[in-house]
Amino acid sequence: MVRKVMGRDLIEVKEAAELLDVSPRSVHHFVRQGLLKPRYERGKGLNAPERFHKEEVVALSEARREKADFKSVLASARQAHAASRSLERRVEFLEKLLGHSTVTLSLEHDDIISLYSAARLGIEVPPATVEGVMYWSKVFLALGEEHLEILEAATSDPEAWSVFMELSTAMLRDAPIDDFVHDKELEAAYGYFKYARENMRRAVYFHLRNRFGDQTARRFGAQDSHSEVLRLLSGVFNPQP
Repeated sequence: MVRKVMGRDLIEVKEAAELLDVSPRSVHHFVRQGLLKPRYERGKGLNAPERFHKEEVVALSEARREKADFKSVLASARQAHAASRSLERRVEFLEKLLGHSTVTLSLEHDDIISLYSAARLGIEVPPATVEGVMYWSKVFLALGEEHLEILEAATSDPEAWSVFMELSTAMLRDAPIDDFVHDKELEAAYGYFKYARENMRRAVYFHLRNRFGDQTARRFGAQDSHSEVLRLLSGVFNPQP
């Protein structure tokens, strides 16, 4: 079973074991070693089942396939967790600062197609108002691999995801930077959008990597590192961790 937390997939022990090609018992062993950090559903007390961020499990699986040494894997896992927590704090900061919360996108076929159509129109005339920029910021924050999978199936186009990439590029390219001097709300909206764009690009990266492999995902320029995301955030708002 997969659940969403802060826009990220949480998977149960069984699925984690399948991704790692090990037994569920080995997954618990990785937890004791500090290679995986479990998450627990709030309100369930001590009986809450362990769940894991899917991308962290995938990263560990790749490291094991490449036969990375234990110390390197452990260091990478700790760094990834630290970066992840820092990123989540910044998300909370931005939402509190702007008074906006994230949205949940529908997975219904017609809703995904409507969103796709709206994005295509946005490429032709990129929105440059606070309302328009914040709308797509919320969409990009909520956009996940599951939406891209439905979109790809609905359009039979393996590059259907590219419309969101093109829209984000067009919006940043046509951003009215000169107006930021006297319109701080608009400037803040674009700062929020820059972060949301990175979330969307990560969703595209993992979607492509899961379907076509890491090399294809990198070729399309969809990969973003945690450090790059934090740099973008710092450059706009300079928030305190």
